[in-house]
Amino acid sequence: MAFKGKSSPLGKQEPQRIDNTLSLNQEEIEMLLQLIKASNFSGEMIEKVYNVTYKLQVLHSKLNQ
Repeated sequence: MAFKGKSSPLGKQEPQRIDNTLSLNQEEIEMLLQLIKASNFSGEMIEKVYNVTYKLQVLHSKLNQ
């Protein structure tokens, strides 16, 4: 049995953003980075995890300046 949707995108679409004003403190960013470090991810998730990790590292670097 297959799932049926109203439409199937042929290419990658940028995820819809809910709010661009998310603010995390240094402790929260470090906790998320440690959580990512201690986790295992499947091949299909590697690029997404890498991109999120990069964004968290940039924020962490800015807070340490």
